[in-house]
Amino acid sequence: MSEKDEALKRLQEASFAIDDVKIYLDTHPLDRRALEYYEKQKELREKYMKEYVKKYGPISAYDVDTNNRWTWIDNPWPWETEAN
Repeated sequence: MSEKDEALKRLQEASFAIDDVKIYLDTHPLDRRALEYYEKQKELREKYMKEYVKKYGPISAYDVDTNNRWTWIDNPWPWETEAN
């Protein structure tokens, strides 16, 4: 697995953990451990997202740095990358 794939996998795992615990919190909104887990995963996801975007470019248009130009078009489109 490439370094890029590993970075994306970490991001996806943190995203999945957040989605999973959100479902639990819908029925257990006062569970302190679940709330702490959610916050930890949210922080990890933000960290992994920043690292990924900085190194490999934006994952979505929401991640584009628009300081000087529209950089969303700099990387290959999803269908232009090689399938693994």
